[in-house]
Amino acid sequence: MSVCGGVVLWSPPSAPVLPAPSAVQALHIPRPTVADIQKRGVLTVLMHHDATSYFLYRGQEHGFEYELAHELARQLGVTLQVRTPPPGVALTQWLVEGRGDIAAGVVVSDGGPSARVRYSQAYMATDVQIITRADQPHTPPLLHTTRPGLPEALHTTGVPSQMSAGSDGVYTLPEPVRIGWAVRTEHSELLATINAYHAQAKRSGLRKILYEKYFTTTRFLRSDESTAFSNRLSRYDPLIAQYAEQAGFDWRLIAALIFEESRFDPKRRSPRDAYGLMQVREIAAREVGVTDFYTLHGNLEAGTKYLQFLLRQFPDGRTQDRLALALSGYLLGPSRVRAAQRLAHALGYDPYCWKDSVELVFPLLEDAEYYQQINASFIPGGEAVQYVNAILQRYELYTRYIPRDFPSAHTARPRRPLLSVSEPTG
Repeated sequence: MSVCGGVVLWSPPSAPVLPAPSAVQALHIPRPTVADIQKRGVLTVLMHHDATSYFLYRGQEHGFEYELAHELARQLGVTLQVRTPPPGVALTQWLVEGRGDIAAGVVVSDGGPSARVRYSQAYMATDVQIITRADQPHTPPLLHTTRPGLPEALHTTGVPSQMSAGSDGVYTLPEPVRIGWAVRTEHSELLATINAYHAQAKRSGLRKILYEKYFTTTRFLRSDESTAFSNRLSRYDPLIAQYAEQAGFDWRLIAALIFEESRFDPKRRSPRDAYGLMQVREIAAREVGVTDFYTLHGNLEAGTKYLQFLLRQFPDGRTQDRLALALSGYLLGPSRVRAAQRLAHALGYDPYCWKDSVELVFPLLEDAEYYQQINASFIPGGEAVQYVNAILQRYELYTRYIPRDFPSAHTARPRRPLLSVSEPTG
């Protein structure tokens, strides 16, 4: 069935009525076996948004725990989903609430498995002090370390009992704190898989490589390009915001488009003579009346105006669907998008709906059996779908960690926004 904006163009036979889910099922707690995670296709890992576990650097996901978890997900054949709790909320709290399968980068308890959480074998140890806040008794204590490369404050959920008493809420541990992963008690098979994976990561040298990457260098400590230290994606954020917002777009959307096109490299030039951050070609720049599209300012002006132009080529449908069609036009040109819309209509799908409609039809245009039906030629529709969805997913990611508004003398808000998209929640 294709439903978009209340329009139904075709309906299959009615599906059988299923019994209402039980109260336990309504919690959506991930199932306990590895096979169930693989069937679900997603491994959800909880980790802190900080300078070592997980952060965005030049618009891309990085972090020691992130890369470890990403490799585990790859080996399991599933997609990694990262969730980061707000400051002051312990990873294990979210874990026992069923918000994820694994909590990565937690302090391994010396007291054995608890009633609700079990810990993996530790893969890191560090000398620390525990700092508690007497004036904020409900705030989790911090693990303070001076070890080079490690963040000044790590995270924990409580003060271990084996420590030397101190003053002003500061305690010194008699031995290094051990760091590992945690699962809920019933996930014994997943815990065994994690322990085997960490042993493999040590033997293969992966863990050493990641340790040196994140703990012995300062590559990711640039405050203007890492979300661990600032609300920035790149050094070009103010300029991106200036031209994006003037064109009526959330600048984080344009940043997601730029990442897909150039990885924030203003000097990139493609074999098809596309230039700059937004990979603008002369034909597109000419369409919107910009001649200096090969300069930094001109490139941003031309790219945002061209996306604005494309959005106006698709005036029908919901905002998010029009945006997806415009983004596919940014890659392929509007005429090829209209060809996909014609085929969608011919096959009984809503031509103005992206999700589960044009998105499904686009790859068919790589097959002569379909593109000849609408008097078209080969169109790389599969590439267009991957391109659009990658930008939309990255936009959603950026909205989690980067505010739309930030102090900048260069940022100009639009008088009449062309595009109003509800901010994704994550």
